[in-house]
Amino acid sequence: MPFSGPIKEKIKERLLEMGFSACGIARAEILTEEKEHLLAWLRQGMHGTMDWMERNPDIRINPGLLLPGAKSLIIVLLNYYPRRI
Repeated sequence: MPFSGPIKEKIKERLLEMGFSACGIARAEILTEEKEHLLAWLRQGMHGTMDWMERNPDIRINPGLLLPGAKSLIIVLLNYYPRRI
């Protein structure tokens, strides 16, 4: 079962305290609906210079392949240029 309730909020609170710009927790499930969109996005080169996005597309679609038995994903965002333009 994915994180929920007070533990989920405590994890998110701590991640923000650590300096991450944003965070979220999601189920570690196969992204069936998003699969074709991701593959088309990669084929079109929409990932620019982020060559690492092309590696292991199956794992990006099914995170359980990376860590079998995983129930949840903790996702963080770190803005590397937080200054306003």
